[in-house]
Amino acid sequence: MAAPRPLLAVELVFREKHAFAGLPHVSALTSEFLDGSVGLTLAAACKFSSRKLLDRIWDSCCTTRADTDSAWSIRNYLRTDRHYLQFQFRCSLLEAVKTGDKYVVEWLFEHCTDCYVPVEVVEKAAELGKLHILKFFRKAAPLRQQIHWGGRDAEKAACRGHSNVVWWLLAHAPAQRNVGNIMSAAVRSGDIPLMEWLIRNEFNRHIHDRPRISDAVLTGSLEVVKWMYNHGFTDNGDEALMNAASNDDLEMVSWLLDHRIGLDSIGAFNSALRNRSLKCAKYLDAHYELMEVGHCFEQAMMIASNSELEAVKWLVEEFADDPDIDLFEPVNTFPDEPSTVLDAAVENGKLDIVHPGLTSLRDER
Repeated sequence: MAAPRPLLAVELVFREKHAFAGLPHVSALTSEFLDGSVGLTLAAACKFSSRKLLDRIWDSCCTTRADTDSAWSIRNYLRTDRHYLQFQFRCSLLEAVKTGDKYVVEWLFEHCTDCYVPVEVVEKAAELGKLHILKFFRKAAPLRQQIHWGGRDAEKAACRGHSNVVWWLLAHAPAQRNVGNIMSAAVRSGDIPLMEWLIRNEFNRHIHDRPRISDAVLTGSLEVVKWMYNHGFTDNGDEALMNAASNDDLEMVSWLLDHRIGLDSIGAFNSALRNRSLKCAKYLDAHYELMEVGHCFEQAMMIASNSELEAVKWLVEEFADDPDIDLFEPVNTFPDEPSTVLDAAVENGKLDIVHPGLTSLRDER
């Protein structure tokens, strides 16, 4: 095993110890005893962004199996076992990508000439927006290493809002990708320019899984939702209305109903109550005639009992006199769960809901 150069501090100490002149092995052994850096894995060393440290570790490793020490050491394998080297190359690149240190990446490419770059490394660089690293991969690929492009690289970049990375990958690193997922990621991040670029360059012709308007609603941006609607992406409208109600977004709920999106949603009313959006619940009920399905009032009452008193009061005031609606009818649940609104309120500590007015009303029913 090659001995690394002694630590500078050790060299300076022994320089004044004339009794050890001509005995370099003494300073070498002392340095090896004090220096734990050569025991680091290559990946761990990459966290320090030091090429000198990487050189020190590399130079201390055996170059052939015949040189390996009888004692076990990771230095026996880094330069003699191609599988271990590939493993360390992958882990080291992931660390270098996280720090964005191009010089460490260059060092790894210079020393690990037979290794390939797995797709997870490309995906991580894209996710973190490290375009300079991706450009280096492409420049170096024809010379030595094989780069595995594709997978979810562009999708992850779109999720994090790195539209410049998405553009570059699709233009300069052709590979098999799910364009529908890329478009959906752009929708979820609210990146209209990227969505328009994908359509303008006819990437939408390769979409198998269409982006959903329900994802656009989650951005909270009505502008994104309108863009989806204008381009014919109205799939999953029932979930879109549920998401808007869950987010207490009355403007979004109103716009969706005005454009007849989500009219068959059976859960929007309950979602509003579950997430304490009484204003959305009231709005949905006020526009009940637009909906193609009815409310499940018993389930709504159960949900309201877990949230707030105002929701229960409103349900009782609004629907208690309707002979076709029994707010206190038991709901089908699992055996160990409460089946009526009063049971649920007690179990969840909502004692302000369990008052004589509601109890007597239940008895009258």
